[in-house]
Amino acid sequence: MNAGQLTAQFDEIFIRRQYEFQSERSHPIIIDCGGNVGVSAIWFKLKFPNCQLTVYEADPDLAEILRENIKRAGYEDVVIRHEAVWIANEIVAFSKTGDDSGKIVAEGETYYPAIDLSEHMPNCVDLLKLDIEGAEYKVLKRLCETRAIQRVQRLICEFHVWRDKTDELLATLALLRASGMQLSMFASVVPWIGLANEDAPFEVVHRNHVLMEVFAWR
Repeated sequence: MNAGQLTAQFDEIFIRRQYEFQSERSHPIIIDCGGNVGVSAIWFKLKFPNCQLTVYEADPDLAEILRENIKRAGYEDVVIRHEAVWIANEIVAFSKTGDDSGKIVAEGETYYPAIDLSEHMPNCVDLLKLDIEGAEYKVLKRLCETRAIQRVQRLICEFHVWRDKTDELLATLALLRASGMQLSMFASVVPWIGLANEDAPFEVVHRNHVLMEVFAWR
């Protein structure tokens, strides 16, 4: 990860406080999927020192940095799992980029263990954070189909809305609503999740795709 990406993460999490949420409990259960180097995990522990925090990070190199950063921050009770969050307990192909854009792919040279998140959910989750680079559609669909989503009180999910994913986005939001969750969201067109094949007929869009943050709660 380069300095620019780390600065962007710090600004998003510590300055703009993107993961700030209210909890009725002083020891909320937080599941952080896509932990990267641990910036979000440290923020959660600063905000809720007594929280029960589990962090998933598929990339073993990033997971090791995450583990060291958590240790240096003085937190001994964070559970760190080197696994990709997915819809099955299996080995998956993974595009290893060394930064926050690593993701599950159809085929590749690098393979890592993955878990079916629906089978690893505690009975009650105060916050589920998903930043899993495109796998969010299938993971959320699986959580809804298995009704594991009913255990989640609050959800913050980053959606990568490539143009061919528009229908899938709408279907996923509908599933969350059907599960009884309220939704709020904000989005921006960005170039760093790839470019579309064709220009849109709008100056602000061009070939950019959309990065959308969805907040859901019950």
